[in-house]
Amino acid sequence: MLQRLVEDFEYCDLLNQAATVADPMMRMVYVGCFAVSGYSSTYDRLSKQFNSILGETYELVREDKGFRIFTEQVSHHPPISAAVAEGREWHFWGHAHVKVCKNCNIILCALLIGGNLEQVLG
Repeated sequence: MLQRLVEDFEYCDLLNQAATVADPMMRMVYVGCFAVSGYSSTYDRLSKQFNSILGETYELVREDKGFRIFTEQVSHHPPISAAVAEGREWHFWGHAHVKVCKNCNIILCALLIGGNLEQVLG
């Protein structure tokens, strides 16, 4: 799950561009594009996610993209991961909480991401 959370930052270049744009509408366009870009890594991914161990951490530094991210599994039941990320022009911190609902024979999973994005939305 921790690596999956990091995959959402693959297109963090959009946040770097958003931070340099003066027009607030264009900033929102870039941030919106970044928000939906995380779905590009979920194509054809139907298997259950690996459940990280409590206290497990994952760190990724991408000097080519100018960002780093640190994630930690802060709760096992329910599974909650916390993340802190820094780019050239932005900072992010938040958590991901997977909520599983059982209804008849269907299992629905929702990834709820909460956090804050500084400097881009100003």
